[in-house]
Amino acid sequence: MSNAERIQIPNPIRPFLKLKAKMESDEKESGLQMEAISSIMMEAVVIDLHYVETGLYGPPSYGMMRIEDEMPNLLEAFNIAKKMSDALRENGNITLTNKYLNIIVGICGALGKFCFTRGYFNYGALFAKAGIEANIKLQRYKEASSQYVYLAQIQQRQFDLNGLEESIIELEKLTTKINDKGIKADIFRMKGNLEFDLKQY
Repeated sequence: MSNAERIQIPNPIRPFLKLKAKMESDEKESGLQMEAISSIMMEAVVIDLHYVETGLYGPPSYGMMRIEDEMPNLLEAFNIAKKMSDALRENGNITLTNKYLNIIVGICGALGKFCFTRGYFNYGALFAKAGIEANIKLQRYKEASSQYVYLAQIQQRQFDLNGLEESIIELEKLTTKINDKGIKADIFRMKGNLEFDLKQY
């Protein structure tokens, strides 16, 4: 029998494997989550386009009913996308951040006419502002401008002239980022609506 002293070294493989397995599990879960909320967003966009906006595939009332039924899922998808985009942006993961921002943009766009038609003006304004913020982060200034026009319609419907004036000022700031005739036209339209409401004919 050997008198040599036996040295015991902790096996580093086991904790490494546990950590690796957790990381892979988290990645898979994150991938499934992204796929799920992307599907929810895409379905809402298609329903909005084919039914609510155009009526090409059936009556708008059917589209409204479908979006109403999917609202809990849409709100959950929106909340996840908002939380994840904020967290990933802080960590510097721009690629994934933009994927989540695109989901926010899609959901906000799909719910625009729905909220306006149903009279959910406060919710419509919140979604419009979230869509504007996401589009600006994505540097999609024309799309942000379209959301401003929608927000202005809600503010006009609610007689929120201060809010409308503020939207015009914010939209004018976009023209410092992009010199676009369409955005300038949106500004003139919004200013015209404001002056009309103020009876400054």
